[in-house]
Amino acid sequence: MIRANEIIAILQYEENEVPEETMAFLEKADAASSITITPDLVKSVIITDHVIYYSPVSSVTLNKRALTDAGIKEDIV
Repeated sequence: MIRANEIIAILQYEENEVPEETMAFLEKADAASSITITPDLVKSVIITDHVIYYSPVSSVTLNKRALTDAGIKEDIV
């Protein structure tokens, strides 16, 4: 489990729709440290200080969980 205070960003990931700059960042960071939870199905990317996680859970769901864990009650649009 990743703590909400460790998360820098949660990004939606659709391989053919990721901006060029983001792909360049992810490719460079992959060399350092990344964890793919389910290789066949990646819906989001969670960026922390030390690790990048490729997750099968959607970015919307993860954002809601992170806000709840942080004690923030906001609607995500």
